[in-house]
Amino acid sequence: MKRFESGNVIFYVLIAVGLLAALSYTVAQSIRGNVSSITTQRAGLYAAEIIEYGNVMSRAVAQTRLRGYLDTEISFENSVVSGYANASCLESECEIFDLAGGGVHYMVPKDDWLDSAHSGQLRYGELYFHAESSAIDVGESDDDLIMFIPYLKKELCEAINAKLDLSPVTDDVPVETDGPFAVNIKFTGSYVSAFDRKVSGDGTTGETEILYGKMAGCTEASGTASVPASGTYHYYQVLIAR
Repeated sequence: MKRFESGNVIFYVLIAVGLLAALSYTVAQSIRGNVSSITTQRAGLYAAEIIEYGNVMSRAVAQTRLRGYLDTEISFENSVVSGYANASCLESECEIFDLAGGGVHYMVPKDDWLDSAHSGQLRYGELYFHAESSAIDVGESDDDLIMFIPYLKKELCEAINAKLDLSPVTDDVPVETDGPFAVNIKFTGSYVSAFDRKVSGDGTTGETEILYGKMAGCTEASGTASVPASGTYHYYQVLIAR
């Protein structure tokens, strides 16, 4: 009788172990599915956050100009990234990141936004204010004043374009052909035009046309001008179309 009871116990233990293993597998698969859906959801939320911040920056620059300041007097000097002091901005009212000026908080790009494979690249993890590039059909032939958030994850770049109704036919992300920016020139009030960079390319790839006339979007660098490298993704927001 004791042998029979002992055998039953072992049998039930084995069943319990099997059920536990099956349950663990099911939970693991469920978690994987949830991670995927959460990532997609977060990409949409992050995209909305980036686009809204771009709009905030654009409005702050416009309001500063309405107060009578020239575009060459606007300053993006901040306490996070050095090198943006504008000698032509003599008052705090022309500083975008000053409460008396644009009143905007400098938003450091979140780690979740960025492709860490490029963490060693110049301008990674920064807001980059640049006036040596132009967005086609948003102004005249002169370079525009543009804010970039470089080295985004591809999924986030796709989510940004989806929210902006930019849908390439053959590529996941529009590939620009001329830049899109020089990494070593920060805007401090002047438009030097040392580089012929175009955010939306020249159309030779057959996909860049969807960015023509667009004040904001996300592009894949072609590597034509070496930096940024091909296969990297960058958000842009035109702050002043010239």
